[in-house]
Amino acid sequence: MTNLNEYKIEYRILTLVNCAVIEEGNKPASFDIDGVKFSHWDFNYSDGWVTNAWLATITLKTKNNQEALSKFIKKLSRLIPRIALISQAYVEYLSEPYLIHEIGNNIASFRYTKDVGATGLMFMDDERKALVKLLKDKKIPEAFYYYWNDAVNTTGYSAKLLLMFSAIEALAKKNGEKD
Repeated sequence: MTNLNEYKIEYRILTLVNCAVIEEGNKPASFDIDGVKFSHWDFNYSDGWVTNAWLATITLKTKNNQEALSKFIKKLSRLIPRIALISQAYVEYLSEPYLIHEIGNNIASFRYTKDVGATGLMFMDDERKALVKLLKDKKIPEAFYYYWNDAVNTTGYSAKLLLMFSAIEALAKKNGEKD
C-alpha cells in the first residue's frame, strides 16, 4: 500500500477582480468551492483590496508534491476559466508563484515569479515615415487597425490568433462590405 502525504498548496492568481464574497464563518473576502478556498491576496477593512490578486488554497493527500501540484492545477484549470467568464475580467494563474508544504514536515517547495515589466521598443524616423504613409493609405480599413491593436495588447495565444484573423478578415473587406 502506498503512503499518502498531506500537502497544502497556496497559489497566487493575478486578476482585476476584487474577491468580495463573505461566507459565514470565513474571514472577509473569501469563499470555498470544489475544495479550493479563494481569498483576496491582500485585503483589509481599512484599505480594502490592496492588490490585483487572489490566493487559492487547497489541502490534498497524494504520493508526492508534484502529484499534488498536478491535481491542483487540473482543478484550477477547470475553475479559473469559469471565474473569468462570470467576472468578465483578466484572470491568470499559470505564470504565478505557488507554495507546496507537506503537512508535518518542515520542508516546503515553491516557485517564485516576479513581473519584470516590459522592455521598450524604439519608435524612430523609419517608423514615423511608415506611420505617415499608413495615414495616407485609404485602402486599409480602420477595422484592421482596431483588431490589430487589440491583438497586440491581449494575452494568450488563442485570443491573439482570433484577433489577428479578424484583422485579416477586415483587410479582405472593402468599405465594410464583403466582396
